[in-house]
Amino acid sequence: KKVMGHILIDDADVLIVDEIGKNISGDGMDPNVSGTLPRETGVPRGQDGSAPRIGNFHAKRVIVLDLTEETHGNANGLGLADITTKRCADKIINEMAYPNAITSTIIEMVKTPFIAETDKLAIQVAIKTCAGADKKNLRIIHIKNTMEIQEIEVSEALLEEVDCNAQLERIDDLKEMPFDAQGNLF
Repeated sequence: KKVMGHILIDDADVLIVDEIGKNISGDGMDPNVSGTLPRETGVPRGQDGSAPRIGNFHAKRVIVLDLTEETHGNANGLGLADITTKRCADKIINEMAYPNAITSTIIEMVKTPFIAETDKLAIQVAIKTCAGADKKNLRIIHIKNTMEIQEIEVSEALLEEVDCNAQLERIDDLKEMPFDAQGNLF
């Protein structure tokens, strides 16, 4: 477990995951990284209503923006997110993921989360519904997927934790989240 990939920050208000898929993890997104567990595991939901979490990492809201091409519409694991995008939802082919859910007996893995029209709206919904978060100092982490976490983006509120952790280093300056004209991250 010590060598498994994981996010080196314990808590965030929002985790943004660019993509999930069976080619990334059997669960679509590795729960050891995202910290998410399906409700059927018997672990109670958090006081803020967030999904049960495992390991050290916890985010109040998890956003999944898209599916990988290689997953061919299999959205297994999307049910562990709180919010997704219309782009992602439009790619779902339930027949691809349902056998996984039935075999594992955990149907929550394929449930559909709140669907937002764009990435920007998904992030805004996550922030707005993040109970107890300091809206002026939001703790946001953005990753490509749960397999590629060598580089992550963090909000300004997390910079002190990055600077105090010998395993982390800053490689870029703060910048605004880059949205295209359609409201999607690029």
